[in-house]
Parts: sequence; structure tokens; C-alpha cells
Amino acid sequence: MNWIEIIQKAMSFIEMELANSELSSQLVAKHVHVSESHFTRAFQILTGFTLSEYIRNRRLCVAGEQLQGLEISVSEVALNVGYESAEAFSKAFKRFHGVTPSESRGEKLKVFYPLQVKLILTQERPLTYTIQEKTYIFLNGITSSVPSDDPNATGYLWAKSETDGYLDRCCGFSQFETLVGVSTGEGYTIKENVHSHQRIQ
Repeated sequence: MNWIEIIQKAMSFIEMELANSELSSQLVAKHVHVSESHFTRAFQILTGFTLSEYIRNRRLCVAGEQLQGLEISVSEVALNVGYESAEAFSKAFKRFHGVTPSESRGEKLKVFYPLQVKLILTQERPLTYTIQEKTYIFLNGITSSVPSDDPNATGYLWAKSETDGYLDRCCGFSQFETLVGVSTGEGYTIKENVHSHQRIQ
């Protein structure tokens, strides 16, 4: 199962468990059989929301729909969407909708529908490449071991190389042709290298 399927399965589970006051990232991650830390990171990357934000928004949207369409008390609605305290529910409801639950009937409330996660690949122009034979390549640069499960680790290395002036110093050497990154896997880390390279005749 890929991450798109995992997140979609998690969202279906969340919809079924909105009334469960024990609904948490741990419970959702357990349902989709992945670690909590990996799941919460992937969820935010793919949806743009933290898991707690998504659950809260869905609960308060459903609460608004119930208050608009059903003749039930605020306390009942709070329980229906997983809030054990009517006071906590009312505060969260007002922050989200701008009105209290008792003031909401007949008002236009915010909506937050379930998200559908889909993978869409686009390409603006065809990829082109050339294969060149070079006798020798001289590499000069810095090396850092980064966690293989951190999608931002490589970006951190490049950003650091830019802010501390390393990239500017590389570009100042006229004999260097370009900047490249080299990744090699070793166990659970990836060695990511920021290099300048020069062809040796």
C-alpha cells in the first residue's frame, strides 16, 4: 500500500470515528499499520493540515451541519462529534464558525468537507538528456550524513551551504563548471554531498 492509499484509508477511518473522543494520531496510525511519527509527517505533507487540525475541522463542520438540520441540543451535538465537554465544544465552535452553537441556527457556517488525496503527475516540457564521456572528474565539497526518513534533510544541507557562503565561494572559482549533489546510501543514513566539480584534462 502506498502513502496515497494509506492517507485515504486514514481519512475514511476518521469519518467513522468522529464521535470517538479517544480519536488520536496514535489510534489512526495504528489503524493504517504505520508508525505514528511517519504517518503524521506524511499526512501533513500530502494534505497541508496537521492531523489534529483536520480532525477538529471535520468535527466542527459536521457539528454545524447537525445544528442546522436537526432539532437536538448543543450537548448532544458535542457528544456526536467527540467532545466530552460542552464548554470546550462551544469555544472551538466559535473559533471555527465565528458564532456560538446556540447562535448558529439559520447562520451561514463554514464548511470543511473530507479531503480526497490523489496523485497527479504533470510535466510542462519533455525531459532531455545527453550522455558525455569524461576522462576524469575532480570533486571538491562537503559531506554530511542525514536520516533517510527525513524528506527535508537534503534541503537543509543545501540551505546551510547557501547561508554560510559556501556556494558563493564555489561559484567564485572560475575553473569549476557547476554544482552537483551526490547521494550514497549507507545503512539508515544517506550521505549527501554538495560539490563543485572540475574536469581534469
